[in-house]
Amino acid sequence: MDIKSLKKFIKKHWVTITLSVIVIFGFILRIFHLGDQSYWIDEGFTLNAVLETLEKGYPILDSGVHYARELLNTYLIAASVKLFGFNPWATRIVSVLFGTGFIVLIYFFVRDLFQNKKMALLSSFLVSVSYWEIVWSRQARMYVLLQFFFFASLYTFWLLMDKYSHKRMILLSFSTLAACLCHPFGYLLLIIYVLIGVLNFINPLEKKKILQKRRSKVILNIQRYKWYYLIFSVIVIPLVGIEFYKIFLVRYFDNGLGISDNYTTFLYLKGLVQFYTIPVVLTLLGLFLYISRENKLFVGFYLFLSYLLPFFIVIRTTNLFHLRYLFFIFPILLIFSAYFIYQVLVFGSKTKYLVYLVIILLIAGAVGVRDFVVWPRPIYQLEFRTPNPNFTKAYRVIRESGWQDNRSVIVSPYTQMDMVYLGKTDFYLPISLTGLEDGLKGQIMRDNRNVYNNSPVIQSNSDLKQLHSGEATFIVIDAMARQRINIETLEYILGNTELIWQDIRGLNSIWVYRMKNLQNHKIIQ
Repeated sequence: MDIKSLKKFIKKHWVTITLSVIVIFGFILRIFHLGDQSYWIDEGFTLNAVLETLEKGYPILDSGVHYARELLNTYLIAASVKLFGFNPWATRIVSVLFGTGFIVLIYFFVRDLFQNKKMALLSSFLVSVSYWEIVWSRQARMYVLLQFFFFASLYTFWLLMDKYSHKRMILLSFSTLAACLCHPFGYLLLIIYVLIGVLNFINPLEKKKILQKRRSKVILNIQRYKWYYLIFSVIVIPLVGIEFYKIFLVRYFDNGLGISDNYTTFLYLKGLVQFYTIPVVLTLLGLFLYISRENKLFVGFYLFLSYLLPFFIVIRTTNLFHLRYLFFIFPILLIFSAYFIYQVLVFGSKTKYLVYLVIILLIAGAVGVRDFVVWPRPIYQLEFRTPNPNFTKAYRVIRESGWQDNRSVIVSPYTQMDMVYLGKTDFYLPISLTGLEDGLKGQIMRDNRNVYNNSPVIQSNSDLKQLHSGEATFIVIDAMARQRINIETLEYILGNTELIWQDIRGLNSIWVYRMKNLQNHKIIQ
């Protein structure tokens, strides 16, 4: 192929080539040194379910509990383990593939909603290099699968509203079912379908105008979009007003009524702004430009509702602050961020100030290095207040320090990690996984046994004393457990064991103790 033919080929297929480069780059970021980072606590729950599925054909835990909250993810990881063996790479590759596939999905989603290939490519690029997207595409958890099928459902539903076909209805049913099998949050799609469907019935999509490729410059017609404004005024504005009152006024002036739930909502709002500053700021700017420039409000309303509805339901139905609970709707922020950046680039390309705009974007990128990744990394911090200690090294030290499968005993607050790394679990050291007084403590213990592994619970120091008479007993404690364990139990462990290994890294710190006083064992740094 000569130079002329090559240029012609690139000009004709530039979208496909560009998207392919973005996807390959995103795949590299997600798979780079995939097995280096230790499993973390929640991955242990998933992997326990995977091991039980491989053994029994269904995730029935040793306690008899059915672990069905991420059924699709469990079976896909089990299939991968069946093919490639049980190792970090095999258990995480499912998330890598779906995370990479989502880069492609978001391209078609944005292209068909906004009828703009360049903006669609920009959205794919932001997803490709987003720190949050990369992190959760490298974990043996259900988050990225839920995100993939959630957006696949939104995309298919949009196409179905445009033109009904049996094929699209089947695809919508499949993607919605898959989202529900990934996590209960998938059921939120049904509410979105009803609300958007009713709105579309009242004020049908103006297909020729909404789906046209030519960008319209017609001034917004309030009469045309009266139903959007009515719903926004009757539902959204009062809802936001009530939340503002609860969060910012009740929190400071109420006498303790409902402060816990309202404070959790406050943490989510603060956390998004604090830890995902660049996407949030660009989203707000993008929304402002979209409302002021576009006459295709139905597209924006569809995305706005698809974000706002799950956002409020999620943060009002949990008393835990975990930003990962909002991960499945996070790409909507990236879409509006892409819209703003695209508009800036379009404006800059028509003026002599393009160079200055590029410099500003580069500076913004440097400041937002926390939000975007442009170079592969082997290790990622998960998110604020989510510990990721080096369990891999801790259990390796145990195996190298006189561990015998049939004679040694393991005591741990994370019995799921015992099962993953040692293939067995002996005793459960009770803590509150939520950090609350009651929290999940009542849910992970039943009849003085751990719900996940059916392990006997260490109820008092006398239970620990009895372990002295047996073989070598190892105890694993991380920083979170050290803060939440019964203080008397912790004092007994510190005073009656020898420390054989520690890794001090703040919230990611971890210690390994041995109760039997064997000689000549030094602390492994």
